Amino acid sequence: MQEFYKRWWLVLLLIVCGVACAARGGMLALHGRQLLEDRDGYVDIGYHVARNGTFATGFPPRPTAYRPLLFPLLVAAVFWFHGSYWHHGIIHVVLGTITVGLTFRVGQLLKLGWASVLAAGLVAIDPLLLQSTVLAMTETLCATLVIAWCWVLLEFPSQTEGDKGHRIGTALLHGVCFGLICLCRPGFLAAVGLFSVWAMAAVARNWRSSVTKSELRSQLIVGLWSLVGLASVLTPWVVRNAIVIGKATPATTHGGYTLLLANNPVFYHEVVAQPWGTVWQGDSLNEWQTRLEMQMRSAGIGRNDEVSRDRWMYRRAWSHIRAEPALFLRACVWRGLRFWDLAPWRLPAGYSILLLWGTAIFYGLVTCGMLAGLVRLSAVEWRTWSLLLLLPLTLWLTHLVYWTDMRMRAPVIPIVALLAARALTQASGRRQPTGC
Repeated sequence: MQEFYKRWWLVLLLIVCGVACAARGGMLALHGRQLLEDRDGYVDIGYHVARNGTFATGFPPRPTAYRPLLFPLLVAAVFWFHGSYWHHGIIHVVLGTITVGLTFRVGQLLKLGWASVLAAGLVAIDPLLLQSTVLAMTETLCATLVIAWCWVLLEFPSQTEGDKGHRIGTALLHGVCFGLICLCRPGFLAAVGLFSVWAMAAVARNWRSSVTKSELRSQLIVGLWSLVGLASVLTPWVVRNAIVIGKATPATTHGGYTLLLANNPVFYHEVVAQPWGTVWQGDSLNEWQTRLEMQMRSAGIGRNDEVSRDRWMYRRAWSHIRAEPALFLRACVWRGLRFWDLAPWRLPAGYSILLLWGTAIFYGLVTCGMLAGLVRLSAVEWRTWSLLLLLPLTLWLTHLVYWTDMRMRAPVIPIVALLAARALTQASGRRQPTGC
């Protein structure tokens, strides 16, 4: 019987991964040329990494930390092998399929049983992840890294008893995997603080229980070695930034702009203070950006001085927040809802209105499932799920303050899909073994 279940799960996994691969391949065939649009400058940086060995942008190239490290390295790999945008797209198809497979496996490890197929299926046809297949942006890679971290966490747990070398090795692995996520999307760095709070709460809970001091010491060692693994990944980037651009940042020099973009009088009054669904018109946004450049030029800050620009924009954003606190709070609510929006407010060129409605229905069902899944988690399950759920919570809280739209949640969609699938299952331990 066990062999039968394993064979059945393998067939289902192959079907779902086949759907994921076909759907992403279809997107690439229909809209692959969108990968030529370097909207965020990642391709430009990747080109310089491949050709000059420098993380730089522009012509002549100048060192930059405006974008995170990892995705430009992926782009550089395509250039190293003289690939085209089609090869970049194929890599995205492969990463998307891997994401689906890992979602299935994580569902099995969470004891979701048949619902692990549903979770993988939701990821396979998710509109945001399908769209990211043909975008030269971080979403596809980051979603893979996020679910890979979840898999590593559950497949190779850091036990507090047993071989010390094994505990240290798995803790280092957890930290390294999370560090890669942060090098792809720095917004996840805020999770380190939430992880610390979570760990202290766990220690406090265990302190009041029958857990021995040696077990508590082991938990502390595991946490410290996880931080060592995280630091080992981030430190080279921090040191490089300190030496090359004069700022030892573990993130980027882009934060000031995204904070100011989300917190300025024009956005507050033309979007936030207007009826729900109002978008920032292109002409107004362009005028605001032009005026911003003029103000920085008047302040003696050059276009290529990333560090000074970042600090200036941070100061300006916080001054706007202090000047209009009521609108800032209203904007936080706006961003919080926008993060979980059901459909884009503007239909991308070349897409049908039916697709817009289909997207809204799909995300409406997934969101209801996510909320139901949260409610249905048992106390025992929370001990496992809480650590995974810190990632979507972190991203959501970060984008309450920084600029956001529904695309920003793409990296945590696999976790959301798992939670939605949990809504349709019984509590852990009340059904047959998963067999995988």
